[in-house]
Amino acid sequence: MSKRLTKYRVTDACIICGLCEASCPFAGIKDGISDRGFPKMLIEPELCKGCQQCVPFCPLGAIVPGVQQELELA
Repeated sequence: MSKRLTKYRVTDACIICGLCEASCPFAGIKDGISDRGFPKMLIEPELCKGCQQCVPFCPLGAIVPGVQQELELA
């Protein structure tokens, strides 16, 4: 039985530094718009493999387990 990996999402604490985008080996993190209309990075759920490569690069800890709800890319 294979281990299922958790998906990740970016919270509104994102400061759009881009470090997570550069660290994603699957090109699954893009510039986007939050539900409240503010720019932030978004993780595309279909591209997120749950590898956690991006997590340590976020200086504010804004990448947490969960599925990104905002899907509007900038």
